[in-house]
Amino acid sequence: MQDFEKLGAFYLGKAFGLGKKKRKDDLLLYDSRDLVTHAVCVGMTDLDAELQSELDASSASTDPATEKLETLTLRPKKTDITVRKVALVWLPYRGDAPAFG
Repeated sequence: MQDFEKLGAFYLGKAFGLGKKKRKDDLLLYDSRDLVTHAVCVGMTDLDAELQSELDASSASTDPATEKLETLTLRPKKTDITVRKVALVWLPYRGDAPAFG
């Protein structure tokens, strides 16, 4: 395996053989001086600005505070209700004081 963790090396992945349609063991490395990173950064900045303007436009039209809500009343049917447990609690009182005390 090649050592690619060094200054100036840009790791892109592993090489791919088109003839056998298989990934090779060789690493695909580029010298950073051979790459045009400035153009990539500028392109990403333009995309980010475009995305931000589209997000601003869509968030204005989908503001939940301006959304109109409609009231919908749902009434359960007797067949939709299932009673699983019933409990009875009895606490004896005499006036305001408990009976046992």
